[in-house]
Amino acid sequence: MSTSKLAPGLNIRAIRSAAVDVPMSFPLGTSAATLRSAPLLLIDVETEQGITGHAYLFCYVPAAAKAMAVMLDEVQRTVKGDAVAPADLWQKMARRFKLIGVKQDSAVDGDTSIDLVLSDHGRDFILGGHGNGPIAAFCDALNGLPH
Repeated sequence: MSTSKLAPGLNIRAIRSAAVDVPMSFPLGTSAATLRSAPLLLIDVETEQGITGHAYLFCYVPAAAKAMAVMLDEVQRTVKGDAVAPADLWQKMARRFKLIGVKQDSAVDGDTSIDLVLSDHGRDFILGGHGNGPIAAFCDALNGLPH
């Protein structure tokens, strides 16, 4: 049973990704390094009904984008054909990736926060979330969707 009314009747067909390294006009200084480009992983989630969602993941280093693309291939194998129901998908992925330490909550310093706007048929959902990494923060934000 689906726990989301955001996308009733939609099922995941494919998850595709492409790594890109985008030059930045202004360098970003961090405590670890100065970044002159943004290694991103562009992500498309295609449904069997022909609707495609888009996202991107800031990967910090190009090698991380490649590693995340491999992980997304495994995510696709895990959820292909499933309903687009964020809470259900999160539970399934948390079970599948439990041994590699996927968590939704974390008391560790350095939590990741995310703010996003999802648009669905002219309706905007303004969401925020946090977690121990970008995927956990995104899933936490999705928990704010109407059920």
